[in-house]
Amino acid sequence: MKTLRGLMGAAMLCAGCSSITPSRYSEQKPELDLRSYLNGRLVAWGMFQDRKGEVVKRFRVDMTCTWTNNVGTLEEDFSYADGSTQRRVWTITRHDATTYTGTAGDVVGTAMGKASG
Repeated sequence: MKTLRGLMGAAMLCAGCSSITPSRYSEQKPELDLRSYLNGRLVAWGMFQDRKGEVVKRFRVDMTCTWTNNVGTLEEDFSYADGSTQRRVWTITRHDATTYTGTAGDVVGTAMGKASG
């Protein structure tokens, strides 16, 4: 099982929201290929913070991702420290070597992301 610390695959899809452009990392090696990185079983941990930086909620997410050609299905099962749970299923589409989109039933709109380096 692969382990991700502090970084969730789904969050990568939100890279377009950042002020730092992905091309800044174009020379980094090894190159990120989401189809191999988000493949199989993964585990991630995270937290939500308020505007003061205080942790308001911690969570663990167990993920399974499978790909058929350029379409991936990322199943996420969240377990929160307060005992609550949540399930989200993403459909991730690779449009070219660097461009991805993602949709999920409980997310409004389409997430867009770019991989570089």
